[in-house]
Amino acid sequence: EPQLRSLCIEVEPLSLIAARAGGLGDSRLEEIQHANPDRNMLFIIQRIELLSKAHGVLHDLDIIVSINGKLMLHIDDLNVQYTHDALDLVILRNRSEMRLRVETTAYDGGVNKLVFWSGAIFQAPYMALRQQSSNAPSGVYCTHVASGSPADQYELMASYWITHINGVATPDLASFEQAVRQCPDRTYARVRIVSFDLEPAVLTVKTCYHYWPTSTLTKDASTESGWRSSDEN
Repeated sequence: EPQLRSLCIEVEPLSLIAARAGGLGDSRLEEIQHANPDRNMLFIIQRIELLSKAHGVLHDLDIIVSINGKLMLHIDDLNVQYTHDALDLVILRNRSEMRLRVETTAYDGGVNKLVFWSGAIFQAPYMALRQQSSNAPSGVYCTHVASGSPADQYELMASYWITHINGVATPDLASFEQAVRQCPDRTYARVRIVSFDLEPAVLTVKTCYHYWPTSTLTKDASTESGWRSSDEN
């Protein structure tokens, strides 16, 4: 089944005057003006989605000159990203042209799994978060804390990244679930967090599985609801 793919970038128009200041050469300027005399602009990258395959390959303020050998003069020229696993880009960076092979990222279908622990909900970073964040300290993000829960009482808040449980690294949701399931009932767990503003801290959370059990919801098309639940501590 075909997957929707994307470079996961945000671009905006850039005048040729600004592109010239960014290093656009005379021959490339003539090529652009000849291709479309009425469209005197290119496009500049303003943001690259965190954790995408283009992240770290493309940079903010890169100027896109061409995609797969075709000048990018219209926003529609980016539509080729939706059906290709990789694209050949010519960009301007630091006043020099560069040729890059950039892989596209497949759309992940949104939220696929939730982990409930001590009254808080954890998931992998979702698309809007990846678009807004400049750094991902972990692959585990707290999105909700129930009022009166252990997480609430011990000041574990929504918008925290979780990096460690009891000294065990939790780089993704699977390792986080494994780590919290090792925490005995009515004991204190050390939770290393990084705030949305990238401030690190260590919290302690006392578990209470009688009222706040550990459970998961996993997307499963074979079930009637489309989700499969697990409530084993």
